[in-house]
Amino acid sequence: MISVVIQVQQMKKAGRTEEEMALAMKNRTLIKKAEKLLKEGDLKKKELQKEKATVSVMEKLKDRKIALTMELEGLNKAKNKSRSDAELQKQVENMRNEIVAIKEERPPLAKRLKDLEDELKRREEKPKPKDSVKVQPRGVLGGGGGRDFLC
Repeated sequence: MISVVIQVQQMKKAGRTEEEMALAMKNRTLIKKAEKLLKEGDLKKKELQKEKATVSVMEKLKDRKIALTMELEGLNKAKNKSRSDAELQKQVENMRNEIVAIKEERPPLAKRLKDLEDELKRREEKPKPKDSVKVQPRGVLGGGGGRDFLC
């Protein structure tokens, strides 16, 4: 405030009018506001960059959390061996049942395949020998001609 008063006195000495003084003071306040807004803008940009960095770190932490959760579940399954052994035993039992079913299904399929092959042989016709091709000499059918197309 003191500097403003001193500047006003110097302006009066320089011969400026009150209107010019008011415009100069308004200009000075606007310049200060602009500088302040620029500084605030820079601070906001820095804060935004920090927030973006924080968000990316949070995403990495979430991914890591998911990976660790899955690993923990795997370890819990490994600790509970009786449960996993029972599940494996059940899978083995199911596979054995499937093998038995496939073996039981195979003989009827083999019989059916043999029946179909026999029927195919029975229906198959032997190809008839083709007649030999007879080539007529030129001019016999069409009247012979005096024109040669070869020049």
